[in-house]
Amino acid sequence: MANLNYNSVDLSSYGLVTPGVSGAHDLPGVETAETYCPGSDAPDVRVVRRSTRILRFKCVVYSDVSHANLVSKLQALKGYLSPDLGFKVLTLTDVTSKRISAMSLGFPIDIAAIPYVQTAVEFTLSFRCAVPWWEDSSAQSATILEADTTGTITNGGDVHCWPVYTCTVGAAPLATGLTFTVNSKTYTYESGLLAADVLTVDTEACTTERNGTADMAGTADDCEYPELVTGANAVTAKTAGFTLVASYRRRYE
Repeated sequence: MANLNYNSVDLSSYGLVTPGVSGAHDLPGVETAETYCPGSDAPDVRVVRRSTRILRFKCVVYSDVSHANLVSKLQALKGYLSPDLGFKVLTLTDVTSKRISAMSLGFPIDIAAIPYVQTAVEFTLSFRCAVPWWEDSSAQSATILEADTTGTITNGGDVHCWPVYTCTVGAAPLATGLTFTVNSKTYTYESGLLAADVLTVDTEACTTERNGTADMAGTADDCEYPELVTGANAVTAKTAGFTLVASYRRRYE
């Protein structure tokens, strides 16, 4: 039995229990494209993307009060599980210390199966996950101090992940901006920065904020947003005078 917490709501508070689950421990496959060359029977197979993870839960909602109370709980669950909410964080007691971004696909209720004296109902609740990987519930953090110019960040997950880099300028302004490299990818901000300015670089969204306000104008035309590959990642602050903090969630198959 895996209790669900979705969008910070403990669904067991509304009488929902899940005696069955599928998809939580699957290893998602891949989607491929095939190209055949004339005269060859063997295709050129190219991996397009990883397959979507679908989570399905066999659910029971019950009331120890009345049928009316059961209907009230179902109505509340419809609000908390509406597909209109989009992708929200989902956690399971069966997958410890991890979370996944998922969108509810709704759930069917057979009204004929709820006679006026019944106080429990069964149904299947499904979620479509934004990506097929689970990730850390709590973000990891690594710091490259202003006094240092190089460092290493270790990604102990199963696949690459996309950190948020926070660059805090020291006591001296940086008239030509700043640059840092992770492995072979380089992020460059070309506008001048004042002392104590903070750049927030979201590599998954490919966005930059300066002191909490979106600021893409200062980024170089060839700017890259470096991910963290599995294992050790070499970090180099090519501009002196700022501290770099990477916040990231390791991803797991």
